[in-house]
Amino acid sequence: MREKLIIGAILAGVVGCSNITNMFEEPEYTRQESNRTIESMLELQALPLQPEAVEEIEITRQSQYLDAYGIQSPVAVYKVETDAEQIKLTLKSYLGKTVYAPSYKVIDLKGNVVFDAHNHDFSVIPSSLTDSYRQEIESDILLPSASSPYFVVVYTSEDDLEGKTEVTLRPNTNKEETMYVEHDSVGIISAEFTLSGTKRSVVHSQTTSKDEELREQLRASIESGDVDAALDLVDQL
Repeated sequence: MREKLIIGAILAGVVGCSNITNMFEEPEYTRQESNRTIESMLELQALPLQPEAVEEIEITRQSQYLDAYGIQSPVAVYKVETDAEQIKLTLKSYLGKTVYAPSYKVIDLKGNVVFDAHNHDFSVIPSSLTDSYRQEIESDILLPSASSPYFVVVYTSEDDLEGKTEVTLRPNTNKEETMYVEHDSVGIISAEFTLSGTKRSVVHSQTTSKDEELREQLRASIESGDVDAALDLVDQL
């Protein structure tokens, strides 16, 4: 399906269209919908993200809405579990009639923001034979501790929505054409990460065993939706 979108974008450039549109039927993406405002990380739906696996989430008007950590918007959330000290995270937002204008934060279980990037940090990448027009960012992220998992929370801010993305097209003439794509709080976000650091050395001790037991209980509480128990366990870590 992505190949069809690429062909559509190339055709749009070749014939000199004034906008970039998806000429084919959209595939189904993961949706994380909720009918209430969420104020805790542990209440968010999170899509597990494996190394070198691309996962796409569709943010809609019905997506889970986060009001915490300096975020007030619909969000897409990924969960990263790794014992690596550093990862390289790539996010992409593809252009259509509008473009989803993402910012993002990486947050640990205790609610600490360990990394953040804003929409103005993204680059506009032109279409090629392997991909279509998009906003894209690659970030090298240091993970301060082994207290996995980490959550990648993708959102939009008021400043993000006020901007426009400038795109330069090369139609079937020598003249370049510039267009401006409106920013939106809904759309498709694509995420992928690779391991770019060494794994942490594990020191086996009674304390380590206890911490690991608490983390296992925490994972079970999160999966079962027991927020109160999960919050109690976070305080013990």
